[in-house]
Amino acid sequence: MTGSVEVFVEQSGDVIVDVSPVGSKGDIGIGIKSIVFNEVTGRWTVTLTNDVEYETASVTEALETYESNAAASASAAATQAGVATTQAGISTTRAGEAAGSASTATTQAGIATGAAGTATTQAGIATTQAGVATTKATEADGSAQLSRDWAEKTSEPAGPDTMSSRTAAEIGIYSALSAQEWAEGTEPGGTGTKSAQEHAADAGNQATAAATSAAQAALYDGPKFNTIALMAANNTLTDGKQIVVWDGYNGEPETYIYDAASELTADGALVVDATGMGAGRLVSKRTTFATVADMLADRRTFAVGTKLTAAGFSYEVVSSGEHPTTAGGVKLRVLPGERGYNVKAFGATGDGVTDDTDAVELAIRAAYDSGRVDGDTRYGCVVYIPTGRYRIAQSAALFKSFPRVVSGAASFSIRGDGLNGGYGSTEGASILAFDPPTSGADQVMIDNDSRITFTRFSDIGFVSENGGLFWNGPEGQGVQSFEFRDCGWSGFLDMFDVAGTTNNSEWSFFGCKFSRFDGTAFNFDNEQALSWRFYGCDAEVFTGTLFEWNRGTNVAWWGGSIIPTAATGRIAKIPAGAVSGSFGQNNSPHLKLESVRLEPRSGSLLFEKLNHVAAFQAIFRDSDLGGYHVPAGTQSLKWNGAGRLTFDTCVNLGGHSWDHEADGTSILHYLCVDVDKCSAPPGFIKDSTFDLTAGGSNGHSRPLFRITRTHPELDGEYRPGSQGANGVVQQRRGFAFTVDDGKIFVNTMPGGGWPRVETLELPPVYVSKIEFSPTPTGSYGSAAITVDVKDSGGATLGSATWTMNATTAPIVLDVKKQITQADNYLTFEFSSSYTGAGALIVPGNLFLIY
Repeated sequence: MTGSVEVFVEQSGDVIVDVSPVGSKGDIGIGIKSIVFNEVTGRWTVTLTNDVEYETASVTEALETYESNAAASASAAATQAGVATTQAGISTTRAGEAAGSASTATTQAGIATGAAGTATTQAGIATTQAGVATTKATEADGSAQLSRDWAEKTSEPAGPDTMSSRTAAEIGIYSALSAQEWAEGTEPGGTGTKSAQEHAADAGNQATAAATSAAQAALYDGPKFNTIALMAANNTLTDGKQIVVWDGYNGEPETYIYDAASELTADGALVVDATGMGAGRLVSKRTTFATVADMLADRRTFAVGTKLTAAGFSYEVVSSGEHPTTAGGVKLRVLPGERGYNVKAFGATGDGVTDDTDAVELAIRAAYDSGRVDGDTRYGCVVYIPTGRYRIAQSAALFKSFPRVVSGAASFSIRGDGLNGGYGSTEGASILAFDPPTSGADQVMIDNDSRITFTRFSDIGFVSENGGLFWNGPEGQGVQSFEFRDCGWSGFLDMFDVAGTTNNSEWSFFGCKFSRFDGTAFNFDNEQALSWRFYGCDAEVFTGTLFEWNRGTNVAWWGGSIIPTAATGRIAKIPAGAVSGSFGQNNSPHLKLESVRLEPRSGSLLFEKLNHVAAFQAIFRDSDLGGYHVPAGTQSLKWNGAGRLTFDTCVNLGGHSWDHEADGTSILHYLCVDVDKCSAPPGFIKDSTFDLTAGGSNGHSRPLFRITRTHPELDGEYRPGSQGANGVVQQRRGFAFTVDDGKIFVNTMPGGGWPRVETLELPPVYVSKIEFSPTPTGSYGSAAITVDVKDSGGATLGSATWTMNATTAPIVLDVKKQITQADNYLTFEFSSSYTGAGALIVPGNLFLIY
């Protein structure tokens, strides 16, 4: 017939299910010599003009002629490539023919390669002919490529002008044969041209690829079913043959291979019992999954190098290593995304119920393996934790899957999607939720035994469902420079335990939140844990201790707020067992708070220093000390022994008071307090208790207060102190006192030989009255005591006398004295009728009313 039309017929039993025109190929330079129908076999025999013969069961009509134009064949084939994407999948006969023809192409290409050797020998005499050979071999190269491309197509024909995979392969045969013919007896062409040998070798390679592709295309010529059930019930399946189910995965076509020997566990989806055959399994060819869980539940096996995708993540099958592993034992190397290694790609669910520990650790290990190695340290290890609540139900399991390197460690960046404005308990945030098997302090979320350093955590909430410790940092070994940005902690018993004797320094926290801890947030037991810095952080709603120093280190906190909310709450603590010798100048000041809002509520303490000897130093600058939150009668500054405190330009110091116990065993163990430019009313000292322990240096161990530019009635230098419950003065110089509400309160009264003169230095104030409030004592019988009060010039301002064993009403002297910078002290001259041996101790209180 004429018209350049080829028709394929697909049959199922006696029913014709598809008739498709395939198209024109009249320009490829090969004609049809004859078409003969064999009534016995029911097949067509088609013979080409080059005497190549083939049979087909589906060709009912063929082209009678092909137009000659070999040079244009490759261009025509390329143009038609876009409309034949499904041809090979429905053409059983055509693909089979392509497989056979491509095999012939491979053989012929081998001949061409051998012949090309002759061409090389004759290179000196065939310059002109080699140019022609070059052209023909190029055509062969393109045609063989077309053969492979067409053989790989899996869809039905798409209209006229379509080349079959068999025809493309035949072109590869013909062109490779032509390359052989041209190569014989020709010489190489001019500069820049390939030799005939080279082109012939290319043609051979392309033809081999065509054979492989055609063999693959043959797989698509198996049966097709509407449903999985119909496929499973079929009893005419061929082992190794590919099958298509139209209504398969997610309602889309699914491809299976019948494996007669397979004993895989059937799941009804990826692996199906071949019930109609009575043996074997129908195994899906799927490599794309809707979810990571579906992929990991897969019991099939894959060849190493196979590419899979699940939920948008990409994987490659590998033979070994720490990787996600399917139910079928297949190891999958995760390919990183734009934000690093996503924990969900490793099987993490983020549902708050599933134990995601192993999946998160696999992501950490993958990031470690991808890091850039510089010496003993790995850099650039990036892990991404998207929105979700990831339950970590195993203790000390994170950052443990890679080696511990003593002289170096791994540098990570662990990123989340934020806290959604909360402390790690709100929805829409990236949360790592620690849920250890028990609630003991030995349960640790991260145990960093020198495995990670120079690491940043950002936009992550860390919460605990069952107490435990967030971070254990033993020994250190050069571990330093950690950074937490916009992270939050809540629900842990303790948070950071920093121990050891080696470097664990340069930690920074930016915009972080710490809440709901009953133990200690930061426990420093390493004097090399230097430069811990907090910027704009908040510690709120906690009943434990924010900072505890067992060894000296230095902490600085800028901005933010600190709000303990129970009587057990402490902002800073130095326990009695702290190593006192570690608090030196090299790591001081040990605490610096600047521009911080403090609210010590419900009887919580600003400080609790129980070690007498440790010379702890702290600075409060430009801060609101929140004294109005301190309940009446609560002494919020519990401080024993040595140290130095500075309050600079702070507000609301009023309300705070001291419970101080001085250590009399050394002249060096005393507290020095500097107060400058603060709003501190006299009660800062008046409501305080100052006691001395026994020791030979009691007089030198009393605290020193230097108050400047704070309150006209309080500015000055004071050394208050007492011993015992009866309030007895033990100092040689000055009086121990505090100030509040217009009164200077003398805790104790002097005693000793007569006359006895004590001097009381005062700031510039107007003293209107002096009140003595004696305490009766029977230790001295009915002896009397007299006190004469004089100014700095020796003028008597008043006198008071009382009997030691009698109950005496308060004695008030109306002195009306202005204290100035030049005339800045009063003297108290004591005398008595007592003549007994030993010192006379005068108990009682003295008030200056102004």
